[in-house]
Amino acid sequence: GTTCPVCGRGLTVGVMEQVEKLATSPEDFKTQSGKSGVAWISDPRKLHPPFAKLVPLNEIIAESIGSPVGSIKVKTLFDELTTQFASEFEILLKTPVEAVEKIAGQKVASAILKVRSGDIFISPGYDGEFGVVKISEESQTAPGDNQTSLSEDPKDQLNLDF
Repeated sequence: GTTCPVCGRGLTVGVMEQVEKLATSPEDFKTQSGKSGVAWISDPRKLHPPFAKLVPLNEIIAESIGSPVGSIKVKTLFDELTTQFASEFEILLKTPVEAVEKIAGQKVASAILKVRSGDIFISPGYDGEFGVVKISEESQTAPGDNQTSLSEDPKDQLNLDF
């Protein structure tokens, strides 16, 4: 039950109990495509307002052009787009992809369309590890997969014993 058998007060619901409740609840959310291709997710029980899964514009640009999120290239393109189309949400939800393509190119426009439709790859986080969201399957790598060592020969490694 929800009351303490000893003191009679209400029990505090624990995290694990909430997880179990969510895990066993039916997933009856409905997805409906809007006029700009955005996949709007709605709850038929009306417990939640409709929502869309989005990826930050700077991350879309970075993955599309193969540059780090904090690079000057990404910032410049982000600034050009938001100056032209008013806001990040305007670009992600409403701006025609043809208009985005004229400024940012075909790769960025295609990536925005994939995000709108929900055609993205989500690897959930766990135990202190952040999850990863990727737009294209070929760009999926596990953390550290793209790192290479300075040398494969152990004799060439630095000796840091003091």
